[in-house]
Amino acid sequence: MRSLDHASAADERPPIAFIGTGQIGGPMVRRLLADGVEVHVHARRPDVRDDLAAAGAVLHDSVARAVTGRSVVLVCLYDDSQLREVCLGPDGAIAAMPRGGLLASHTTGLPSTLAELAEAASARGVDVIDAPFSGTSKDVLAGRLTIMIGGDPTAQDRITPFVRAYASTVVRTGPRGSALSVKLVNNLLFAAHAQLTARVLRICDALDLDRATLLEAVAASSGSSAFITKLGAYPDAETMFATVTPYLTKDVRMARAVADELGVDLGVVGATVSDGPLDLTPG
Repeated sequence: MRSLDHASAADERPPIAFIGTGQIGGPMVRRLLADGVEVHVHARRPDVRDDLAAAGAVLHDSVARAVTGRSVVLVCLYDDSQLREVCLGPDGAIAAMPRGGLLASHTTGLPSTLAELAEAASARGVDVIDAPFSGTSKDVLAGRLTIMIGGDPTAQDRITPFVRAYASTVVRTGPRGSALSVKLVNNLLFAAHAQLTARVLRICDALDLDRATLLEAVAASSGSSAFITKLGAYPDAETMFATVTPYLTKDVRMARAVADELGVDLGVVGATVSDGPLDLTPG
């Protein structure tokens, strides 16, 4: 059951546009629709279009048409290049948004890219905030996602009633760009946990221990981590490693790029991510 303050805020939510209806964005749209929000979308794949139309979304044949007239736009894309492609330029989302609009980006990328978007948006009287997330599509559908929000407090207030449709935890991290930095630090730590877990399993094999027994004990003990806890949802460790490695590789690359931009030494965390059984080097 929604809290009273959420229900009250939900009753006042205007129609929105949502761009990026992929593995995470699609479930986000479905949660918003189920929560009573009118959602306008642009999706290229016919199967995605059919699925979202059946769920109640309003479909458009371009980003600009989906965004036109919408004062709140949520964007959930794979990386910075897609974010620039969708948001910038004469046919991009920012150019089509009304003055006073708010664009919130769920995309994990560089704070400098977000600043580039914010500069373009400011000229049109549009605000931009970062709203990266932690979790999976299953977490979205269950309403258990964690959202980090960076930006002007008023803008954070505007976006929170929407993201509450799929997030159980919303953390306000400070000014614009801070949420991306927090998310990248989190991902760097998760990558380090993945490398440590992979190394520990090799030690487990060398000691001729049963992996399942070791993981059961560690998951309930002081050596546990979010990575080890999540292993329980996979048939074996190798399946989880194969599933998460492509995403970890991208996130580690982004975290290192941010560190390089800001002159931050990643120290032992960076060394752990680099020196482990998993290959997290971008291809």
